[in-house]
Amino acid sequence: MRLCALVLFRCAWIFSAQDFDPFSTVDAGWISQGGFASQTATEAPTVQPTAAPAPSPSPLAPSPLAPAPVAPAPSPAFGLGLDELKSFPRCKVKGASLTMPSLPKFSVPTSLPTSLPMPTSVTPQQTRRLFGAAELETLATFSPAKTVQEILICVLILVLLAFLWTHRKEAYILCFGDDRLHAGLPDVCWYGLCQCCGLCKYEWTVLCTNWPCCPRRWRGGNAMRLAAQNFGLTSRTIELSNVVVGDLPVTGYSLSSFGSFYLHIECGKYPEIISTVQEDKDPRKIQFPEVLTLRLRESMWDHLVDISVYQIRFVGVVQLCQVSLDPRRVCDWAHQEGESCTKRFAMKIIEGTSQVETPPWISITFGTHESDLRRLDQFHPNQTMSVRLAKWDSFDPVTHQQFEEQPLVAIKDKFPLIDGGGNIVQEPPEEDLAFLECARRWLGYLYSLLGSVVLLAVTSYGVMRYYVKNCYDKFEALTIAKSWVPHSFPMPSCALASIEDVCHASLAGTGVSEGEHVCRPTDSMVEETCGAPPQTRPKALSFVFEDLGFGVNEGFKCFDGICRFRNHIRHYDSMALWGGLGAVFFVFCLFRPMANSCLQQLQERKQDAHNRRVRSRRGEDV
Repeated sequence: MRLCALVLFRCAWIFSAQDFDPFSTVDAGWISQGGFASQTATEAPTVQPTAAPAPSPSPLAPSPLAPAPVAPAPSPAFGLGLDELKSFPRCKVKGASLTMPSLPKFSVPTSLPTSLPMPTSVTPQQTRRLFGAAELETLATFSPAKTVQEILICVLILVLLAFLWTHRKEAYILCFGDDRLHAGLPDVCWYGLCQCCGLCKYEWTVLCTNWPCCPRRWRGGNAMRLAAQNFGLTSRTIELSNVVVGDLPVTGYSLSSFGSFYLHIECGKYPEIISTVQEDKDPRKIQFPEVLTLRLRESMWDHLVDISVYQIRFVGVVQLCQVSLDPRRVCDWAHQEGESCTKRFAMKIIEGTSQVETPPWISITFGTHESDLRRLDQFHPNQTMSVRLAKWDSFDPVTHQQFEEQPLVAIKDKFPLIDGGGNIVQEPPEEDLAFLECARRWLGYLYSLLGSVVLLAVTSYGVMRYYVKNCYDKFEALTIAKSWVPHSFPMPSCALASIEDVCHASLAGTGVSEGEHVCRPTDSMVEETCGAPPQTRPKALSFVFEDLGFGVNEGFKCFDGICRFRNHIRHYDSMALWGGLGAVFFVFCLFRPMANSCLQQLQERKQDAHNRRVRSRRGEDV
């Protein structure tokens, strides 16, 4: 396959070229000038045509035309010449592979003789052939057996991926112990971008949404969460009520066909929802009394809502029918008013052996959290430490709603803690729990602050140190280039990079000190070059930007005095390295155990104080 593609591409490139001549010669100097230079009629030709060739072997075949040999390019006025660049490994001088716009142009004759001698020998670099040296090397190393082996490996990988995708639930259970992933791209955006990795919950926005001018559906809600719900990044509450199923596919409608049925709902990443079991019900019509609450994302990333009806038999259960709903359509139906929010859906029969006269169906009334009497989606108990209790028969005089808010301490005093046998269980006082929670919260804030500061400091110092080193290496290469043979400024980046490679390969592991070799200049010599560079001042990461195609000497400017600054801070590199490692080890390895130990000691002190109060209270009672 690769061979065929290579042949077709090479043929297309050759036959699309203008004035194609398989015997035309291409000189490296002509290629370096980007083609023939324009010439006026007054210019004198620089090359004289050669003598006429021998007669053609056939009178019908004309002699092929060939351009006259071109004189070599003159030496450049400044910079390295074409032959000098060949001594640098990274400067590739192969026919048309080098372009030097700084070289002066030269002229050729405007007219060529009609008969010129055919070249006796043509080198690979002088002709346009169907295959070059690289292509011939590829053909020589081509192995059909290896290609077939690679294709078989790719096919096996695709089959394995298809098998894993088909049985992904089993693979999830094998790897994670669960049949689904509870996080996706919207969750990453919501937690990582909107909540800053959980550091900011935006609860303060509730103060703005509590204003009377705010719409009712947004009043008292978290503004960031409401915006994320509209973009489909986080879930919203959808309630299913007035659930009725009918015409279930069971065998007959006699008294023996009565059975027990329940609903099974799957909604995305959340656990399944199971309704109450309706016993001894007629399959023609079954009503479910409860209100089912779903968490859905109004996004294409969320899974379908699968609603299934199961029948409990004497041995086991069987799935009778199922319907799948788009979460975006469900959210739209929930915001409709009146009877439009009630829909009746036809269900797909799962039990294929059953014969029914009419398809099974399910009727559902969709609604939002506004049907919840307690308004739990707009309730923020962490701010008030209170509990909302619904009152279906009256309105609370304080909230003017069908619920009442009571402090958490009052709820604990009003309803004492008991076990399964009805015995009272001792629990720590609420003020001790509030103190421990406050201490845990502040330790979490301190941990986040220290981690952010340490990571920012280590990253900033690393980036700054790399920038300084990169600039210093550029000036060090210029210092070495002053004593290099050959050298002439301005020197291209490929030559400077070649000098760095040669010096590294020559002196790696030799232990040569500074000033003993041309490749090891002293700091003072580099500082002198940094103060007065022999060519345009280099920039940091210029080689990287040049390889990416952004241009020559493009990058970050090296500020004045950077060499002196580097020679000053390099003495503190060891201190910065060990200090950074110590700070990272302390924050991410030692701080959490120390904080947990501190919280454990505080908890033990509070428990001892509470036990002393209980014992003293019992002594007073006795």
